[in-house]
Amino acid sequence: AIDEGMACDATTVTVTRVEDGSCTVVDDGRGMPVVPMKSDNPTIDGRPAVEVIMTELHAGGKFDDNAYKVSGGLHGVGVKCVNALSEWTEVEVHKDGAVHQIGFSRGEITKPLQEIARGQTAGSRSGTRISFLPDAQIFPDTRLRFETLQHRLRELAYLNPGVTIRLIDERVDEQGRMRDETFHFDDGLAGYVEHLNRSKAAMSTVLAMPAAAIPSTANSLSTSSVKRL
Repeated sequence: AIDEGMACDATTVTVTRVEDGSCTVVDDGRGMPVVPMKSDNPTIDGRPAVEVIMTELHAGGKFDDNAYKVSGGLHGVGVKCVNALSEWTEVEVHKDGAVHQIGFSRGEITKPLQEIARGQTAGSRSGTRISFLPDAQIFPDTRLRFETLQHRLRELAYLNPGVTIRLIDERVDEQGRMRDETFHFDDGLAGYVEHLNRSKAAMSTVLAMPAAAIPSTANSLSTSSVKRL
């Protein structure tokens, strides 16, 4: 979802901590590809792309030069680990006027990819919805703590200015509340530094300069210096 935001193809990500202990992440990006893959690797060739993305290491969009120029992930591991370490995972893709769904249990396919809606019944939206339940056979504590999610999602919102991240908690807390927070920051890293400094005695205001404002000569000098090193 964040990769879609970094590629400017998604504006909103919603994370919901569901009452049954599962978690659902929804974005309004392009939707995971569902077409059969073409690959020299016989274990991948012909399989739906979304299935490969969810199960095969080093096979995500960041390893395709045409998919993402930048990426929040590193090795294409994250979503596969979530899938493998979950009692169940469900993926729903809204793309090209159709809705596709695929299901897994502990990384193994339980429900092959199928089209469940098209046309008016599918609606006009695009994006991906992933729901998962952490596996109690692996984790002694499967609770997804609101404060941990809150902290991490706030950081992601600062690091991806312009993207709106909403956190919904369907579980009632000790005060009988259902919590709902939205994070959206246009000032990016500068705003994040100000947030970190909020309880400190700052020596100066935060100085920030967008990359586009840095002279090209400075960029080339920096690059050449790195090459010499």
